[in-house]
Amino acid sequence: GYAGHFPNPPYDKIAIRINELGYRDRPFPPRSGQSRIVVLGDSITFGAGIAAEERYTDAAERLCTGRCEVLNLGVNNYQTENYRAQLERHVDALDPDIVVVGFCMNDIRPMARIDDLDKVRRSGAINRLRGVLKSSQLLRVGSAIWRATTLDAKAYDERWIRLAIEAWQDEAGRERLSNTLEQIRDFTESRGIRLVVVLFPEKHQLEDFEAYGLPYSMAEKAMAELGIPTISLLPRMKSAIERGELAPTEIFLPKDNIHFTPRVHEWIAKILIDHLPLEIPRDTEQS
Repeated sequence: GYAGHFPNPPYDKIAIRINELGYRDRPFPPRSGQSRIVVLGDSITFGAGIAAEERYTDAAERLCTGRCEVLNLGVNNYQTENYRAQLERHVDALDPDIVVVGFCMNDIRPMARIDDLDKVRRSGAINRLRGVLKSSQLLRVGSAIWRATTLDAKAYDERWIRLAIEAWQDEAGRERLSNTLEQIRDFTESRGIRLVVVLFPEKHQLEDFEAYGLPYSMAEKAMAELGIPTISLLPRMKSAIERGELAPTEIFLPKDNIHFTPRVHEWIAKILIDHLPLEIPRDTEQS
């Protein structure tokens, strides 16, 4: 039920609305005759730094021209264990035909389970106090200035990719990831749901795959070993750059090596709709 804006400049004019289930989407409608696609993911799927209607999920639904619906269950910092828990929690109510997992390279890292979300919701008094403090105009301005002046974007991104590489080099971490992906695969198969994974590259991997490409290569290998249908965006993105379809400068948000621009979200949506199972209705003229 939250309605507000991103807290960080320069995105603090972008609106955020959270529905009754806790996701940045409209209230999820009852099932209709349309095919239903449920998309899981982290901040890329959530749409960090862009408007909700600019995300690849919303663009994909527009490409379906009213004949399929796409529900966005993206949550900042969620990982594969969270995706599994989301499926277990929501699958009966949402009843999807296809589940898409937007996979980021740090999704291998273990995170708190989705059950912790309920603990946060139970902390009503703390959240109310936090809301009062955040309503202070002085504190809001001070917080914005502090964020803008203390964030070292380059150091943050370098640390992000370093931690991702270290996580993929850990054998126990890879085994845990494989087990979780296998559980997601088996869970969807047991209910007759198609599973598709979309692999999101980050800027370092586009610019220097030899130095930074290990996580991406190992993610591709993990999906292949489990037989999970996968849309690998990195080679498609490189090809689109070579053809002049995408410019390197328009792929990521300013001073951001992870989150994509609205232009790329639209490009991802076209690829997604084009590679979904054939029974998904779509506008063949637009496709």
